[in-house]
This record gives sequence, C-alpha cells and structure tokens, in this order.
Amino acid sequence: MGAPLPSLARWHTQGWTGVVIDYDQLVTRDFPDADLLDALRGVFHTLVTGLARRGG
Repeated sequence: MGAPLPSLARWHTQGWTGVVIDYDQLVTRDFPDADLLDALRGVFHTLVTGLARRGG
C-alpha cells in the first residue's frame, strides 16, 4: 500500500486491506454526492494503475 489516494480516501491495513472513505468527513462537504463519486473514481484509477504496473 502507499499509493496516493484522493483526499477523502485513506488506506486501511489493520486486519484487512482496503480503502476507507469516512462518512463523517464526507457528509460535511458542500457536495457530498459529487465528492464521493470523484473519490471513488480516484480510488479506481489508483487501483487500476497499480495493477497494470504489476501486470495484474
């Protein structure tokens, strides 16, 4: 892990590995629905790019 993620997302590595987007941080934004979609697109891009580099 350690690949850069969008500002709303963070890596979780204790017990399981994945990406977390905290609801409490998201809900305070002016456009949470659009910001969530942008974050998810950014996470997808990060993961696809990482897999492509590893040949996955």
